[in-house]
Amino acid sequence: MAILGVEQLIYGVEDLEKASLFQEDWGMERIASGAHGTDFRLQNDTTVHLRSNQDGALPPATIKWLPHLTRSTLREAIWGVDSAQSLQGIGAELSRDREVRTDSAGSLHTVDDCGFHIGFMVSRRKEVILSPTEVNTVGSFGRRNRQADGTRRRRVSPFKAGHLVYWVPEDLDVAARFYVERLDFRPTDNSPAMR
Repeated sequence: MAILGVEQLIYGVEDLEKASLFQEDWGMERIASGAHGTDFRLQNDTTVHLRSNQDGALPPATIKWLPHLTRSTLREAIWGVDSAQSLQGIGAELSRDREVRTDSAGSLHTVDDCGFHIGFMVSRRKEVILSPTEVNTVGSFGRRNRQADGTRRRRVSPFKAGHLVYWVPEDLDVAARFYVERLDFRPTDNSPAMR
């Protein structure tokens, strides 16, 4: 299974206007808005979808140790995979012990062992090649022993979603095992639960 990274993030939010403004202030490109909510795109075509937390089409917000979670939160993370064959492999693996639903676009939807809603689709993301930064680096591209030029400032524009962070107040190893053993993820870091 070749899972490439975050493809889509779907949020249920209390205030669409404020949540949309936050995404725009962060440098996200608004690609659609209307009664359904607001959609944004990163440079590599990862998308972020904001919907009213009252939208009945969203997956439920509750997970087993946070039954009260009904405010603004991630409702589903969809991971991009390299091929239809990988998508079928993930579906076969996960359907051994949980319900896996396929939507009309061919994406898979299920829940992890903690109750977080996750999905998988053949990736549509594109590669983004960034120019080397000239500030806070060394070498031929670096600005060394000279004052920064204020004309180089530009609006930020996120190019990809590098990772997700889940808050897991119970046994982190048990929660991570699903991703590591079933989906071949590699944890990059963790932090002890704060109680």
